[in-house]
Amino acid sequence: MAAVFPGGSTFGPWCGAKDRYLGVKFSVGEATHFGWVRLRVDCTPNGVSATLAGYAYETLANKPIVTGKEHAADDAGTLGGLALGRK
Repeated sequence: MAAVFPGGSTFGPWCGAKDRYLGVKFSVGEATHFGWVRLRVDCTPNGVSATLAGYAYETLANKPIVTGKEHAADDAGTLGGLALGRK
């Protein structure tokens, strides 16, 4: 998945990032979950392009997750499914 942000700033610590991690915190109902996304960022004079290269989240509320740790395919749903209340 890639997103282009025309007219954005084309300098900074994320420009040229390959496999950089960004921690995320989100709510499903009243429960707080933690996760990470792995990004690749390209900056040009025409704007900034960010590509989602991977992600993971903890399905148990309020439990931290180690950056870069991925769950086995059978014990984690999709991020969209979790947002819809599925586990």
